[in-house]
Amino acid sequence: MIVAKIAQIKNQFSMYIQKVKLGEIIIVYDRDEPVAQIEMIKDSTRSKLPQFHELAKRGILKLGKNNLKKDFFKEKLPELKTGKSLSEELIEERRESKR
Repeated sequence: MIVAKIAQIKNQFSMYIQKVKLGEIIIVYDRDEPVAQIEMIKDSTRSKLPQFHELAKRGILKLGKNNLKKDFFKEKLPELKTGKSLSEELIEERRESKR
């Protein structure tokens, strides 16, 4: 939570809005009295982790469009075609990339 006076917010509005986008809550003071609270709008189109939106905006990841099925994490993982474990596959891939 960030506490700021009206004049501070007025002078650095963009910076405070960026902090709100990252999940911070701003308490606005007029002199010594809290008068407002600025926080991110919570709706179904925004992730609970605002950092994901920043990463998506930068093209680092793509946000999903649907929710996972309830039993998604209970499903059995597909077998690897090589018969090796995932860790063995990763180790082999790293060795090959170093050559």
